[in-house]
Parts: sequence; C-alpha cells; structure tokens
Amino acid sequence: NTPPSKTRSTRLCSEIGRFDVPGLEQALQKDNAEQVKRICQEDDLAILGPISSRYGGFEPALVAAIQRGCSGKTLDVLARAGASLSETGSSKLPPLATLVLCRKPTWPHMAL
Repeated sequence: NTPPSKTRSTRLCSEIGRFDVPGLEQALQKDNAEQVKRICQEDDLAILGPISSRYGGFEPALVAAIQRGCSGKTLDVLARAGASLSETGSSKLPPLATLVLCRKPTWPHMAL
C-alpha cells in the first residue's frame, strides 16, 4: 500500500518569480502553530516560498515568522518541517541572528 502523496498547492508564479503559498502567510500572521503544521504537512513545498515581510519585500519563512514575533511553537513547527536555519533574509542575517535582534528583553536588567 502506497501512502497518499502530499498535495502541492504551492504554485510558482512566473510573472513575479515567487511562490504563492495559500494560507501560510495568514497562519504566520496569526501565530497559529497548528495551522502552520497542517499547511506544511499538506504541502511539502510551502516553507520554500518567500513570505511577505513586515518591512516590505519577501523573506524566508522562518525569518518572516521571527519578524512577526511568532511563538517558539510556531518556529519549532517550521524548523521541523524543514525551513532553512541558515537562509538569510533581506537583512543578510540568518534566522538565529534575526531572532536575537527581534526579541524583546525578558529580564529587567536587559532593558535599554
């Protein structure tokens, strides 16, 4: 018995040269880890397409999620689904460096 193949709802838009990932951008905007997981399970190419940045332009999925302030759970879902941990965004920084720069300090002595 062959397992059912994943659907590939991701479409390459040749006119603008980017992937159209229905729902992933909205799921990241809502920080909905379960929806992100479902999208990634249904479409193994979903995390490969660039996502609109909060700052204009497009970013890799993990960088876009970090910029949006997504939870650790959502970031974990993306990483486990295969999102690149080294692909840089428009800032030329990898996701971990972006995470460090985008997170608010959690200890009072770290506040600026």
